[in-house]
Amino acid sequence: MSNNTIIHFKFQDRPYSLLFKTSTEEINMSMLEARICKKVGLDENRMKLKLYYTPLLVGNQEPWIISDDEDLSVYLNSIDNENRRCLLAWFFYSP
Repeated sequence: MSNNTIIHFKFQDRPYSLLFKTSTEEINMSMLEARICKKVGLDENRMKLKLYYTPLLVGNQEPWIISDDEDLSVYLNSIDNENRRCLLAWFFYSP
């Protein structure tokens, strides 16, 4: 089994992918935020990200906010029977 973790997200209507060459247990919020900012060309020192997703739960349409490493771990380990993960959504703001 591969230790790679792939995360898909959209920014300004363009799809992006991140490849972490590590297991999901080793990924934390600051690491993910830094990689997203680098990928889309945002200054992580001047912007804050708010991460969320819509989980693969029957009857759920509400987005779930990822606010800490535990929430991120739940997101990263939430996969369906075909090993697919929800699309990560986010927006940025100035603190």
